[in-house]
Amino acid sequence: NFPRHAGTTWFLARLAQRTGDPEIIEAARRGLLYMESNTNNMDGGRAYLGDPRRGDGKAWVGTTSLAVLAAIAADHPRAISWGRFIASSVNEQGMVRGEMNRKTGEFLSKKKNPYGQGQTTLAIAALVRAGHEEFRPVLERLADYMDGDYAPGGVGRLFVLDEHWTCIAALVIKDALGRPAGAEVCHAYLNKEAE
Repeated sequence: NFPRHAGTTWFLARLAQRTGDPEIIEAARRGLLYMESNTNNMDGGRAYLGDPRRGDGKAWVGTTSLAVLAAIAADHPRAISWGRFIASSVNEQGMVRGEMNRKTGEFLSKKKNPYGQGQTTLAIAALVRAGHEEFRPVLERLADYMDGDYAPGGVGRLFVLDEHWTCIAALVIKDALGRPAGAEVCHAYLNKEAE
């Protein structure tokens, strides 16, 4: 399961940062190595994590976003090329187009993509926070979209789905840009979960 592999590798890389445990460091290294072996290079210095078992010919942007987070935590150079791929999934309005046709390289547009939007926003914010300024303009678009067109008419009317990623992203955006974004969506999600 590629999304869970990427997320687990991110967790291990963060744990390795905090503990310095050799066994955890080695596990994170192996997790990144496996993702590296399933990485597909594209033009413009972009690369994505592609699941060869996926039979529909698509690549999910959220999986590569989680890989970016693991690579940042492990100080792995692949964070940049994976980051460029996920940045290219963000349209001019700041909406993440969550899947790409692997054959054509075209992103498939959907109206709302809570998992992909939150994970990609989090990964781009983490890149900017880590000092990779090339991603700042994309993060600005993502942040503006989260506070604008993502929830038109107010977040109280939003059909809230999997916005836990937005909650984490809001914290990292504040670190990266000096202003929160997506906080209202996060609060709507938390209020729904508290019911």
